[in-house]
Amino acid sequence: MSGTVTTISLLAEVFTIVGLGCGAVCFAILLAMRLSRGPWHTVPAAINEGQLNWLSSDGDVHHRALTEAELALPHDNDSLEVFHRQRSTGNCYLKKSAPDESLVRLLGIIFAGIGALAVVASIVVLFLE
Repeated sequence: MSGTVTTISLLAEVFTIVGLGCGAVCFAILLAMRLSRGPWHTVPAAINEGQLNWLSSDGDVHHRALTEAELALPHDNDSLEVFHRQRSTGNCYLKKSAPDESLVRLLGIIFAGIGALAVVASIVVLFLE
């Protein structure tokens, strides 16, 4: 029984360090991504023949092709507003979240969750010894 508890304790300690460490790295990367790209701006837009056209905050008109998933979403063409960042003029999104930022946030939450569960397991094993 003592060998099994010791093994579980060591595994919990490793998962705590790796999970919380990787979660912290992911959240630091997310913070750097957000700071380097600047704040979100809401700008007017229009959809025309599968193209999304928007007026950036500096007055330039930009456009990009919409994906099939974006075309399937319900849109109000009279008052369509999209989100873009001034430092990345070629990208705009229909919601305030870039796909790469969402991925890094999800990875950070998963790693931090694994680390938190390992902390709980480590505390439980501490009381079993």
